Amino acid sequence: MTITTRRLWPFAAALLAASLLGVARSAPAPREIVWSVKRPLRWDDFVGRVPKSAPAKNVAMTAASLRFGYGYSLEWSRNECAYRITSVTIDALFDPRASWVRPGSRTAVVLAHEQGHFDIAEIHKLMFEAASRPFVDKRAACRGRDKKSISKYVEHDIDATLGKLYQRIWTNQVRVQNAYDGETAHGLNASAQKAWLRKIAAGLTGRGWGELGPAGAGGR
Repeated sequence: MTITTRRLWPFAAALLAASLLGVARSAPAPREIVWSVKRPLRWDDFVGRVPKSAPAKNVAMTAASLRFGYGYSLEWSRNECAYRITSVTIDALFDPRASWVRPGSRTAVVLAHEQGHFDIAEIHKLMFEAASRPFVDKRAACRGRDKKSISKYVEHDIDATLGKLYQRIWTNQVRVQNAYDGETAHGLNASAQKAWLRKIAAGLTGRGWGELGPAGAGGR
């Protein structure tokens, strides 16, 4: 007998990437925008209020996150149980309510920089997909005395495996996002910004991950 189920990982880290230094938090987003090459960010996506605590030099904020889920099956044979991860899914998300821009700062240059932050999140989504692929369809033994305890064990085991991978990818993303802001002076250094956008474009096609990504993330 085989039982298949899906689970959304409960931990969804969020990254707040400012065009100049600063971090802000706001209420949950009314909707989330999933990264798509056909759907670049627009200024009307930035609906959050500028926090009073934000320094005057901070002109915009992009809030991006990665959220993943997985499916698994439980398989019994002669009273022995095994499980397989059947699928892993992940999305790069943009949070409109936590993203903001100051009046007078809605320029193409600033928007291109903010899109770069969202694109970096998408690159790390692709890294996670590549790094998690070897875990799909591998059989492992179950533990537990009944369906409830077995499912609890399996989900804990998968959470530990994929969660560790996710944390490594996420930690690298924070490093890359900070490097992007630092080396481009938050988009104000035109030549550095242009170089980073080339690097980001390559990353979106699966190239150049050795320069951007953590060891073992892969890349073509």
